[in-house]
Order: sequence, then structure tokens, then C-alpha cells
Amino acid sequence: MATFHPFPRLPTELRALIWQMTVGPRIVDIQIPRARLRPGEIAPTSNVLASSTLVPAAMQTCREARHQGLYQREFSEVATALAKDAAEYTGQPWQQQDVPYVWLNLDMDMVSIGHPPLKIFLPMVPMIKRLRLARRRWGFYEIEGEDLAAFVNLEQMQIVCLDDLWEWELATKQISWPCGPDNACLRAQVEEGACTPGTELGKQDSGDIQGAVEIGLENVFKFLLSNSV
Repeated sequence: MATFHPFPRLPTELRALIWQMTVGPRIVDIQIPRARLRPGEIAPTSNVLASSTLVPAAMQTCREARHQGLYQREFSEVATALAKDAAEYTGQPWQQQDVPYVWLNLDMDMVSIGHPPLKIFLPMVPMIKRLRLARRRWGFYEIEGEDLAAFVNLEQMQIVCLDDLWEWELATKQISWPCGPDNACLRAQVEEGACTPGTELGKQDSGDIQGAVEIGLENVFKFLLSNSV
């Protein structure tokens, strides 16, 4: 890509507007590696939080871009809590270290947490607006319902189904969705040629399933009926 050399000479307001235009919705995965500690070892905070999502380009461009407030350092509270728990488990005092974080724009980005329990992320609950997680229907709401209800500012939610879609047939009635059922959807693996009410998505991040479709909760029962033998 050619360099636009006059950019630094543009008015400050125009440069700020251009930086704002670099921001778009992303799916950002949050990984909780299981630190393998021997008895007596101190849990390093660098072992408790990771992400395979690339750092936004603007955050690596220049100081001016980083000072625009386009993204914030998030999830350090979760990393610190996990490190303290690990240190307590080993019987050693926790030592402050460089706490890992993830660059996020929580107004746009969807936080994809995968399999770890929701309880781990409670320190971030008030700030998360878009959430993706991977779950089986059996026991999900019965075990994590109270933690799910804590996400009071949730506006959108996706569940990657780890079991048969039939298991989620009554999800609209059985589960209380903080974002409302109209703003929740399932991502499921479907057989080739099956009817797919919903928008078929391409591979957007490492957590996506090949051949997955996104199905709104209101369409789950209709989808199952249309594909039953």
C-alpha cells in the first residue's frame, strides 16, 4: 500500500476522523490457558490470559492513533484474579507482575470466550455488550444461569452449539437471555443441503466451525421441522 505522506499535515480533527474510520466490529477470542504449576511455584499472570486475535492496526501505527481512545486495554482484572487464585492454590504469596490485557472496543467487538465458565469473567460483566461462548445445552442454564443473568448490559449473544441442535429446541422458553431472545442466536453445524434460515457466515475467526450457520432463536424450531425426516 502506498504511503500518504501529507497525512501529518492534515487538520487534527480530520486526522481524528480518519482514525475513527479504521475501527470496525471484530470477534475477539479470549483464551484462558491452564497454567501447569508445580507445588510451591508462583503463578505468573502471563500464563492466565491470551488471545489469538491480532492487535488492531491502529494500535501499532503511531502514538497519535493510540491516543485516540479507539481501543482500551481490557481483561487485566480477569487476569489478575486468575493469577491470585493460582498463587493461593500453590500456597505462595501473589507477586505483582506485568498483567496481560487485550485491546478491545467494547461498543463494537464481540468477546468470544469459548469453553471457560462464565464465573471467570464476572469482573468484566458490566462492560461486555457482545458475547460468544461455546456450550452444550444440557446443564448450561441450570449451572450457569445465575452468572449469565449478571451480564445486564449484554446487547447481543451467540452460542456455538457443541451438541445436536435438537437439544436447543426449547432454548427460547427455558433460558432467560439478558439481551432478549431476539438478540441471541445459535451457531450450529448443519449437513450439506439443509435448509438454513439465517445468514450463513464464512470463517471469521479461529473459533468458527466450517459449514456453520447462524440461526436466530425464533427460527430454531422451524429449522428443525424443515430438516426432519
